[in-house]
Amino acid sequence: MAESVDWWIIPVLNVDGFVHSHEVNRMWRKSRLPSDPTGKCIGTDLNRNFDFLWMYVGASSDPCSETYAGPYAESDPEIKQMTQFINTSIPEDTIKIYISLHSYGQYVLSPWGHTDTEVPEHYGEMMHVAKGFADALYRRYNTVFTYGSSATTLYKVSGSGKEWAYGVKGIPIPYTIELRDKGEYGFILPPEMILPVAKEVLDGFVGMISAAKEINIV
Repeated sequence: MAESVDWWIIPVLNVDGFVHSHEVNRMWRKSRLPSDPTGKCIGTDLNRNFDFLWMYVGASSDPCSETYAGPYAESDPEIKQMTQFINTSIPEDTIKIYISLHSYGQYVLSPWGHTDTEVPEHYGEMMHVAKGFADALYRRYNTVFTYGSSATTLYKVSGSGKEWAYGVKGIPIPYTIELRDKGEYGFILPPEMILPVAKEVLDGFVGMISAAKEINIV
């Protein structure tokens, strides 16, 4: 799989928020860009800052909110630089699968996020590949992942990475994957679960690529 598929991997997109979560506030979610002139509110929810249906639904205009989408689309440098990299450094139609790893809940979430009354053109293919991921992941530890569109499976959201990947770049298989667990530990998994999660997700990626090859996506 490593030899037959090209991978672009960003280990941590929210680098400043990551550092802050280790040094100051373990539960920090947003970026660290000042959000308002007073300096009291810090950070943007980066997964609501993409330039596709920005602020349409499921995001906040309140700088102090956990789901603050920023003052405008791609306002934060992390998102601006990532989209510029994809736009300028990777040839068009090269990326076939876009994945944003999050936690928690054990979901494979596809577009659309902004509506629960319609599905995108490639929804059938998205669900086929999501099933390949979930089935392969299940075999090691019997961990169950639910798959479907964000709006029908979890909640409505716009301005997210997967919506931009599909709606702007035309990437046919875009997901937000919410890793373990389903709420017992929530965002703070015990350290002994790190390797099991990594192993089962790798299994899932193998199943995902196999399923994508079955329908000539990759």
